[in-house]
Amino acid sequence: AWQLGMHRASTERSDTTAVTAAAVIAEAMVAIELAKAILDKFDTDSLSRLQEQVSAYREEIKHF
Repeated sequence: AWQLGMHRASTERSDTTAVTAAAVIAEAMVAIELAKAILDKFDTDSLSRLQEQVSAYREEIKHF
């Protein structure tokens, strides 16, 4: 039984989705594939050498 002055709380739909979690996973997968492609293009096992090669490549394509 309802008492005077009491009100029923409003309810709102609050569905959860997996879109946010999927976006994080998709971003990580893209980063992994980009890293693989970079390592395939620039055959090196040193980060400093990789950075040099990428810089040289960027300069090369500026003048292409």
